[in-house]
Amino acid sequence: MPADENDGEEGRDSRARTDYRRIAEWDGVTLRSTLRPEAAARRDRLADAARDGDWRTVFRILDESPAWANSTRLEGRKGYAPLHQAAWHGAPVETVERLLSYGAWRTLRTSGGDRPIDIAARRGHRHLTTVLSPEVRHPLSRDVLARLQRSFHNLIREIADPTGGRGPDLPTREKLRLPDLEVLTELDRPACWFPVPGMYGGFQFELRGAELIVSSWIRVVEGSERTHHITVDGVRLEGAWAATGTERWIYTTGGTVFSSPAVVDGTVYVGSDDGKVYGLDAATGAKKWTRATGGAVFSSPAVVGGTVYIGSNDRTLYALHTATGSTRWTYTTGGIVGSSPAVVGGTVYIGSDDGKVYALDAATGTERWTYTTGGAVWSSPAVAEGTVYIGSDDHTLYALDAVAGVERWTHNTSSRIFSSPAVVDGTVYIGSDDGKVYALDAATGAERWTYTTGGAIRSSPTVVDGTVYIGSNDHTLYALDAAIGTERWTRTTLAAVDSSPAVVDGTVYVGSNDHRLYALDVATGTERWTYTTGGAVRSSPTVVDGTVYVGSNVGIGKNDPTLFAVDAATGAGPVS
Repeated sequence: MPADENDGEEGRDSRARTDYRRIAEWDGVTLRSTLRPEAAARRDRLADAARDGDWRTVFRILDESPAWANSTRLEGRKGYAPLHQAAWHGAPVETVERLLSYGAWRTLRTSGGDRPIDIAARRGHRHLTTVLSPEVRHPLSRDVLARLQRSFHNLIREIADPTGGRGPDLPTREKLRLPDLEVLTELDRPACWFPVPGMYGGFQFELRGAELIVSSWIRVVEGSERTHHITVDGVRLEGAWAATGTERWIYTTGGTVFSSPAVVDGTVYVGSDDGKVYGLDAATGAKKWTRATGGAVFSSPAVVGGTVYIGSNDRTLYALHTATGSTRWTYTTGGIVGSSPAVVGGTVYIGSDDGKVYALDAATGTERWTYTTGGAVWSSPAVAEGTVYIGSDDHTLYALDAVAGVERWTHNTSSRIFSSPAVVDGTVYIGSDDGKVYALDAATGAERWTYTTGGAIRSSPTVVDGTVYIGSNDHTLYALDAAIGTERWTRTTLAAVDSSPAVVDGTVYVGSNDHRLYALDVATGTERWTYTTGGAVRSSPTVVDGTVYVGSNVGIGKNDPTLFAVDAATGAGPVS
């Protein structure tokens, strides 16, 4: 919020905190409730006066609050600042020059992406062409600016987040207009101060060549002052690498990606809660095809024999051609199909929240058998040695004959089973919402050991080289001895770990609801790198040919990326 309307000057006496007064200020306030009533009323008068071309009133207000030269209407949609309105009206050159003297930016864009000169040109106000033409003093390509800005916005969300990923961060809650780095290119000193309401501090950001230097602090938190260096190759906290940086590619779906990607023969297959299944080029992220379903797609695809099998919230299991996404067949259940299919021996096994487990012919979709549990089935089946293992909301893990669908054994837990089982060396591993990890004899269901975490377990176990890796809602990833269940190491994140880990070449990859993808050493849990997305990572990563593919919740903006391809070794990718 503008300095003259902020909540005091105390705590701003350090060198870093006073430096912002010598640079431009980014006003990100959009909510009327963020400001005191008298300040909000003045902002409204400024917006009204600029809309009406009442420049005398505009200048009187800016004389008192020059930091508002680039402010927009509170809770408005178009994002017009006074200079945009001057361009629209075709104001005299002298009026525009005076707005510029207050610090109005020629490169500031509206919500629709227009600069003042774009508006003037569209309105035919040729007399403003020269005065509104941006003077770019620090040229950078649009691609570089976009990469720096995406990393900067993610950094803002991380730091200005008192909930630690457990709720809306301050930028989301305050509906802040986050900084557009393009404005830095026209400033003599390419630097801005961005105060964040409720953070009791903010961010100073400055371009140095193709690098963005970001200093942040929270004045009520001792030692909170930090400096990050952002380039197209990553985000570096002074003294250590803090986050990873550029991705190989990103793809924006129309909704959150809970689904975990499958990568087969150079194509990434994934579902989104926008109701679509996507086929994307694994190397570039280019869209090959999409297939709309009648509901959100939480299910993860299984790809076998040229067919993509995937469930949808429209109660349907789809079998799609891998090349085109066209339909081979569909099968309708009695409930949402959030479970992910397993395809073994020409049969597709899947659960539904109608409480049933289904076995269907993989070629035709013909029903072979169904088995009714006592609750919704969101757990995904594991098939081993002729047995289907699957959990249910009725607190039970079921072992069913894969051919006939008859029950072999059951094992009860103390809560619903959302987690999906893993079967390795004659043992079934499963998590439950009761916070426990269970290791059961695959032939009889007899309990071999249990391990208690501090929260519900939605993550599914991955078992590699005698270690069970599994996440918990207590914000922790666990590495447990597969034979006896003792703890080998744990790694705490800032939010629940619903994602299921992938283990490849000595590294564990897992997502967290703290908006990060983690790469950890399998032996110690030591962090190798983290990659920050725009939202919670409940999708489980898939690692193929040196690339990690993972989905994310939609972030603050409607067009925030939701599917990421990241270099598996470093978390960074080549600059295109």
